[in-house]
Amino acid sequence: MNIKNQVKVKISSIANGGKGISYHQDKIVFVSNAIPGDEANVEIIKESPKWLEAKLLEIPSNNPKREKAKCTIYNDCGGCQWLGVDYNFQTELKKSVLEDIFKKIAKHPLPSNFKLIKSPKTLNYRNKVTLRGQIDVKGQIHLGFFKKNTRTQIHTRHCSLASDNINDFIDFLYSQKIKGKEGKFRLEIRDLPYEKKQNLFVTLHAVEIKELEKKFLSLIKQNKNVLWAGTPKELNEVPLAIQDKQSQINYHTHPAAFEQINTGLNHELRTIIKTKILDLKVTSVLDLYCGSGNLSLALSNFCKFVVGLEVNKKSVDIANFNVKKNRLKNISYKAVNVKKYLEKEIEKCQIFDAIILDPPRKGIKEDLLPLLKIAPKYLFYVSCDPATLARDIKTLKTHYDIDQVYGFDFFPQTYHLETLTIFKKK
Repeated sequence: MNIKNQVKVKISSIANGGKGISYHQDKIVFVSNAIPGDEANVEIIKESPKWLEAKLLEIPSNNPKREKAKCTIYNDCGGCQWLGVDYNFQTELKKSVLEDIFKKIAKHPLPSNFKLIKSPKTLNYRNKVTLRGQIDVKGQIHLGFFKKNTRTQIHTRHCSLASDNINDFIDFLYSQKIKGKEGKFRLEIRDLPYEKKQNLFVTLHAVEIKELEKKFLSLIKQNKNVLWAGTPKELNEVPLAIQDKQSQINYHTHPAAFEQINTGLNHELRTIIKTKILDLKVTSVLDLYCGSGNLSLALSNFCKFVVGLEVNKKSVDIANFNVKKNRLKNISYKAVNVKKYLEKEIEKCQIFDAIILDPPRKGIKEDLLPLLKIAPKYLFYVSCDPATLARDIKTLKTHYDIDQVYGFDFFPQTYHLETLTIFKKK
């Protein structure tokens, strides 16, 4: 088969990673942006002895689970895979993928009490985006994203997932011109909805337009909503701003800090963890990979003591700033290598009733051994990759029972699903 052959397929199921599954000439076909029920012409773009990879030539109109996506670049953009797909069907697909991952990797069924927490907003929920931009020969500013699986820019005046404040700023830049040199750049924009007046952080990576850096930043600062705009070299000078408010706690942030991009659903995650901590009568918590204290700040009023560990010093500085600003007690954060700290300070860590884990995508494989030696009564494992969670469950289940699994749909219109798994020591 020639690699650019076009064939017609019918999608029967969904794979981890969000690609639709079909079959052609005894080979499995993985189709980007496709969902079960689609019948469509696709182009084969990659081939191996056992499988084919394909892309949709056009979005199918014959699937009742779809409506036309209101985005001009949807089929080419690498951002949304399921824009226009019925939202309830999206969550059904995510649950089915999670069930399959638990069965095949964790060798454990998804518990019958599984709950999937839907996003309060299915569009315009992102409080941060990274835009790829270009200034053309006439000085016109173009903004957008990379075309799927390429480094080619595709431009748009509106992102269906970005917050209204961010889209208003995109519209502002399109109305401006900046002459002097054509070239590419990158913008990181963070929306600060709880700042009453100016509510945007904008970081400019000039890339090909270094000569226009000052001029471009001056233009950006003309926007009335911009609280701070600058380059990565200036990040140390940025004052912290309020990203979020919940339960009388102000959560401050910084342009370079990692934060959950779906504020509304992040409230649900915090609430469920806090409620479970109270129900289980947990009095001491160790928060690993704690970031700026997102999951543990609210626990200080209910626990005798809370400690957070995080390798990123800037995040820890923000966490301790949040402690001070909110006048919280019984809580502190340390900048340490989590694995080394756990190995060295096992006895200190054994005083905690519960450990919260919110690791990077790779999971906690390297930290499992010291964690099992600490052996807290409860583990609250937040994962952004169900596959690495399932791998870790294979080891944890010899020492812990799974009490509950929650799915959190932080990223509507995409295949991504975050989870919270609560473990109880056997």
